[in-house]
Amino acid sequence: MFNSDTAYTNYLKTASTQRLKRAILKLFPNTPVSVSLFRSFDNVTATKPFANTSYTDFVNISSLNRTDTSSNFNRSIGAYLNSTALKPVSSRVATVEKILDENGYTASKRASMSNDVIGIQIADDVVYETSDKDNENVMYSGLKLSQYPNSSIGESLNYHITIAKAK
Repeated sequence: MFNSDTAYTNYLKTASTQRLKRAILKLFPNTPVSVSLFRSFDNVTATKPFANTSYTDFVNISSLNRTDTSSNFNRSIGAYLNSTALKPVSSRVATVEKILDENGYTASKRASMSNDVIGIQIADDVVYETSDKDNENVMYSGLKLSQYPNSSIGESLNYHITIAKAK
């Protein structure tokens, strides 16, 4: 689908369906997008973990949790984004930014991450249904999600953000 970082970045900047991704990427203003890292999310299953030999020092940003224990919200960024699908982008990104800050990824630290790359996969505004024909989970767009055997894996992969360093 995308054969270069430039093509993928252009898509993210221009496609109307990519509002949430664009807003999250703005939180990492100097971190270039990597289509290779993005593609690494494609084949992850319960038995085949995330892997990409072009990068090292992976940080799964989407797995960061709130550190404020007084909050009723104590889930990861990925789980939060999943549970707030179809809500306004600005309030969701503000919560993501707060979680990043709580985990030491302040605005200044994120701005300094120019030697890293970011891979982002967010299937937002996508509604799942069960197909009467074959009883497999599918998106309304028709893309099969059979490689995600349960919802927890699907959630984590539908809202996945990873930072890494090139080897």
